[in-house]
Amino acid sequence: MKLFKFLILPLLIIGTQSCTDEVDFNQIDDASLQTSYIFTLAYVNFTAPNFLNNNNEEIEVISDFIIRKFDDSGKDYLEKVELTLEIENTFDRNFIFSVDFYNEIGDLIYTVAPVINIAENSELTTILEIPAEDTHYFYEAKFFGFTFVLPPSNSGNTIDLSTEGTLTFRSAIELFFNFS
Repeated sequence: MKLFKFLILPLLIIGTQSCTDEVDFNQIDDASLQTSYIFTLAYVNFTAPNFLNNNNEEIEVISDFIIRKFDDSGKDYLEKVELTLEIENTFDRNFIFSVDFYNEIGDLIYTVAPVINIAENSELTTILEIPAEDTHYFYEAKFFGFTFVLPPSNSGNTIDLSTEGTLTFRSAIELFFNFS
């Protein structure tokens, strides 16, 4: 029984003493949560007929549009937006590519810089960043537009129904938030 008392007494002393400092509940004001979300935007595969009108003549501009389906709940916390683009061009022609934002009535409100030159027979992967001061355009946009311009050929090559080649475009968007 004496042994039992000697074991209980030190345990009670240790149990009633605190081994931690005071808790600072004000530090919650300094907490922040940084996160990002990735969404697929568009995947298109253009062939020669996509670049021809009803008379089988080349058309200069092809556009693809998607509706912005992101709500505005994180607007105050959005720090930056990155667009990842993968483009493969197997045509013997160059293209010029841009990402544009349009409002609900279809007016152009923002073009993501830079506009990209796509060389003939090339593959390209790039990330375009919308800077923090321009992220409001992301929320003001109703539509995202992907525009391919077919400039005149330097070598005289034209696209017709028998032209072999594809222009493949894949895109994703990453939104970076800081909830603090």
